[in-house]
This record gives sequence, C-alpha cells and structure tokens, in this order.
Amino acid sequence: MANTTNLELRGRTWWAYRTVPPSLRTMVGKRNLRRSLETSDLAEAIRRKPAAMAEFAEILEQARTSSGSRDPAELGARRWHQFESQIVRQPEANLSAEDRAHLFITERLKIEAQFGPDAGQRFEQMASKPAGERVDAHLTAFHAQTRTAPKTKAEQATAIRRLIAWDPSLNLRTLDRRAAGRYVSDGLTFTQSPVTKNKQITCLSAYWRWLLRKGIVDENPWREQFLPIRGHTDTQDERPFTDAEITTLLANAVDARLADAMRIAALSGMRIEEICLLRVADCADGLFNIRKAKTQAGVRVVPIHSGLTQMIHARCRGKRPEDFLLHELGPTPTTGAIRARSDPLSKQFTRYRREIGVDALASGHRRSLVNFHSFRRWFITKAEHAGIPPWTIESVVGHKRSGMTLGVYSEGSSVEQLRACVEAITEIVCCPPTI
Repeated sequence: MANTTNLELRGRTWWAYRTVPPSLRTMVGKRNLRRSLETSDLAEAIRRKPAAMAEFAEILEQARTSSGSRDPAELGARRWHQFESQIVRQPEANLSAEDRAHLFITERLKIEAQFGPDAGQRFEQMASKPAGERVDAHLTAFHAQTRTAPKTKAEQATAIRRLIAWDPSLNLRTLDRRAAGRYVSDGLTFTQSPVTKNKQITCLSAYWRWLLRKGIVDENPWREQFLPIRGHTDTQDERPFTDAEITTLLANAVDARLADAMRIAALSGMRIEEICLLRVADCADGLFNIRKAKTQAGVRVVPIHSGLTQMIHARCRGKRPEDFLLHELGPTPTTGAIRARSDPLSKQFTRYRREIGVDALASGHRRSLVNFHSFRRWFITKAEHAGIPPWTIESVVGHKRSGMTLGVYSEGSSVEQLRACVEAITEIVCCPPTI
C-alpha cells in the first residue's frame, strides 16, 4: 500500500501538507502549509513530496529563528536532523551515501556563508552527532514495565501524541525545561481547564520520571510546571453522601442493576469496579470474595450484609459459578481494554443522580463533589460513627493497614470482626430483591 502520509488529493491533484505547530502559527500566519505537487499520479506525488517537505521544514525553522534569538548552528543542526530523518534516509528518496554527504556539505556552506566559519564548524559538530530519540521512542517499554491501568496508559499515549503534534522536531535530547514551559504556555490549547492541563502534565511527567530512572534522560522537564488551581480549598473536596441523599438515591431507582449496585456499595464499602467484577462463585458462604482490586490490599473478603442476602440469592439463582452477579453489564472486557466493566454503570449512575437532584457542584469546578465513590465514603463514615476500630474498617474496605504492628505482623481482622463492621450499618431500609 502506498504511503500517503502528508499527502491529500484535492480534486484530481495531489498536494503535500504539513501542520504548523501552534507556537509558530502567529509567525507563519497559517495553521497548515500546503503545496500543489502538480500531478494526479500518486507514485509521482510520492516522488515529489520530499522536496515539498524540505521546503516546509525550512519555513518552520525560519519562523523558529525569528521567534527567538538562538544559535544559528544549533538551529541548522536541528533542521538537518529533521530533514535527514524525514527525507534523506527514507527509502523512496533513493539517495546514495555520496548524495547525502553532498547535501550535508551544502548545508554547512550555507550556514558558513551567512554566519561565518565558526558557525559552520559548530553546525558540523552538532549535526554529525546522532539526533535525539523520538519523544515516544520508549513509550511501549514504559507501559510494559509499569503497573498502570489500560485507561491511564491510553491517556499517557494521548498526552505524548499531542506533544509531538505541537512540535514534531522535538526529541528526548532537545526537550528541556524551556521547551516544556513553552508547551505548557502555548501548546495545551485543546482545553481551558487548568485541571485538565495538569492531568496532561502529570501523564508526561510520569513518562519522564521513568526515563530518568532508566538513565535515558538527565532531567524531568515537567517538574514544577503544574498550573495553579484558583479557588480550590479543602472544603471543596469530594464528600460522602448525606443520609438524606442516600435515601433519595435508593428510593427512586427503578433499574435493577443500578438499584442493586447502589445497595451493595452502601452496605459493603466496595468500589464500583469490584462490584461489577463479582461472579456467582464470589458470593458464597455469606462472603464477597474480591479477587481483583485496585491495590494489593483490596484483594479481600467482605461479609455480605444481612440486608443484601435475599437480593444476592435471587441474583445467583439459576446461574453458573462463573457468571457475573450483575449480568446485565455484559461480558468481561478483553485484556488491555480501555473500557472498564463498570463504565456503563458509572455513566448511568451519573445521569440518574443528576435527574433526581443529588448533586454538589463547587464554584469553578466541573466535577461534582458527590459520585458513586461517595457510597464508599458514606459507609466508612457510618462505620466510624458506630465505633468500629479503624483497622477493621481498613480491612473491610481494602485500605492498607498502617504501622508495623497491624500492617506487617498481624494476620488481619477475623471474619467475625469484619461482619460486625458491616452489620453496624443500619440506616438503610433494606428492600426486597429487584429481580
């Protein structure tokens, strides 16, 4: 299949194009550079493309030079590395070693003629060194060697892709703190939210921290690049549901899977994904057996609250051990899938919560201070109010137990203690099963 990268067919004529990095659009005066290749034959267009791409690279480097005082030898070396990787070494260019050497000498002579012999010598020294690796050169290895959720990996890949699109000439050698600062100031134009921008910076910083540990780079240029969040105070943290909100949520749900999931969350403190991954075999002997969790401490057993027993029996009746308790959510997502099994339920709950008026928006924030996780916060609050020891609550909800004595030496709370914690939640009127 022919490579049509940076080519587009307009009418019957092929054109070459190149996206202008946002930081240079004011200087260049346009978002894209385009040039007609004056042919309707794709093979001929591919042959003519390198010359057009070289012209685009020249225009962008001139814009970079005009936008700030930089060493012309460094700019020339960067231009040569980009030209060499995108054109000179491409198979379709069909250039011999002598041809490449001639192009290199020509570039040095141009710099020498304009800026003097010293600039030409510095250019040769810098351009002769291997170009820096692509920004995303180690992204696959980074994801393979880190325990990160597929959704987070996808967000990190998107952040890297946006950075490359902003300035394709950047590499792991040239992306320093100054370049990172420019990107934070000028490149994150897809959103106006400082929270979303900081999330992008977090994704980039995680990758660079790994590169730093591996000795691939010498610094993490994203440190201290985060934007201030105006108006954020401790009083705007996400919170538990109130008792009145719990009553409203449970009393108005008509959808079976949503009603049952909310009730399990309120009477167990389980996370939404933990609930959605429960199978029939995980609901035996009066215990929820949580086999896959967010953290190692999350792999645990949780006693089934007496108010859930009838509903759990009804949902397990007639199913095989490997069937899901909440079968309505469909099969297990494939390995590495970005979508979690709980995603549809989470979105359904958000719509339902807003429809019945259970919401809490802080000024300047898009995200509500209450969400499905607020059931977990409510459960923990009620257990504490009932006088349950914090180490037992930690065991029930799957938090890491603190300290050497309980966190290392103790085997953990007994099932009887865990059951007492769960049964301490008495505020909910337990309805009959919904199926």
